[in-house]
Amino acid sequence: MDKTIFEKGIGIVDLLKDLGLIKSNSEGRRLIQQGGITIDDEKIENTDKVVSLDDFQDGKILIRKGKKVYHQVRI
Repeated sequence: MDKTIFEKGIGIVDLLKDLGLIKSNSEGRRLIQQGGITIDDEKIENTDKVVSLDDFQDGKILIRKGKKVYHQVRI
């Protein structure tokens, strides 16, 4: 993905939707509230979370949806 998106920061729900991991904002909010989204093994509990360059390690993050769906984001 483009680095400039993360310089400003992007909301977690918008990021999940852009990546195609969810179909709607309500699905994303529900998944987060139920503990179904993790970033680099850290459970996301707040739907207002903003993903920025600070969250990246070595230019990448690993997003997990549920137990089986993994998606790596590289900049």
